[in-house]
Amino acid sequence: RAGLISIEPMTGFVKAWVGGTDFKHFAYDHVKQGTRQVGSTIKPFVYATAITMGVVNPCTTFPYGSSACIDVFEGDRITKQWCPKGTLTPKSKIDPSVSWCLSNSNNPGTVLVMSKMGGQAGPKNISKLLKNLEINLRPEDEVPSMCLGVMDLSLFQMTGAQAMFVNNGIYVRPSTILRIEDRNGNVIYNSKPYTKEVLNSSDAYVTLNMMKGVIQAGTGSSLRGGRKWGGITNPTAGKTGTTQNNSDGWFFGLTPDLVTGVWVGAEDRAVRFKSMVWGQGARMALPIYGYYMQKIYNNSKIKISTEDFKI
Repeated sequence: RAGLISIEPMTGFVKAWVGGTDFKHFAYDHVKQGTRQVGSTIKPFVYATAITMGVVNPCTTFPYGSSACIDVFEGDRITKQWCPKGTLTPKSKIDPSVSWCLSNSNNPGTVLVMSKMGGQAGPKNISKLLKNLEINLRPEDEVPSMCLGVMDLSLFQMTGAQAMFVNNGIYVRPSTILRIEDRNGNVIYNSKPYTKEVLNSSDAYVTLNMMKGVIQAGTGSSLRGGRKWGGITNPTAGKTGTTQNNSDGWFFGLTPDLVTGVWVGAEDRAVRFKSMVWGQGARMALPIYGYYMQKIYNNSKIKISTEDFKI
């Protein structure tokens, strides 16, 4: 199964919505109705929160081989520590930066960013940011491991949230109805967009600029070339996502005037890829985005921007 939605970040207008394969046979909407584990697509919000708190910036580095343990709270009481397996060991054997960790969707690096925020302040502030983006987490999701995307959310929610980074930190609720007219052409309803500033424009741009690294030299670099779905050279930011047991693949592609989210998986989470070779967001979902954007950029009737993001 797959779902895709594209929205215009400044207005929230939905430009494309594909809920599944064939409505006649599978009447289930994988854009808004289905919710799945989001994996690494949550990381831009983790990094944006850390930047807002002032505990890291894109150039902050972590020692090669480092790992982290984070206090887990129940109320105001520390009950245990979360010490995920794995150490920060990039192939280059240098001390990696925060920007590198996001571009390469590095889990140990993300845990280190989370540790900088703290086991109590980190989850609370990330949850607060998501709530301002109309994503209300369950109390059991507000734990340090949330930085790796353990929560179930919809493609609709995540795409609307990701668009905020393009729109100077202002969230615009995705909408499908402009107005309703009666049969005589009289307007009986006009939609009023819901907007809210959730990040200052500087922090939103810093995060967006790091997300460009995902496409330039990170997990989404196949969008640039070397594959049939590649060849997209226009300025693009993005984020890949893969969930436990390779059950779900996600990709978000951000351009100045179009933000697109893609989810791929099976209705039964037990149906999955055997390995990360093809069972990752960069191979499950990103190709759909690549083929889709090839069509859009080659269609002269679609006036899509090829400019870079405004600083």
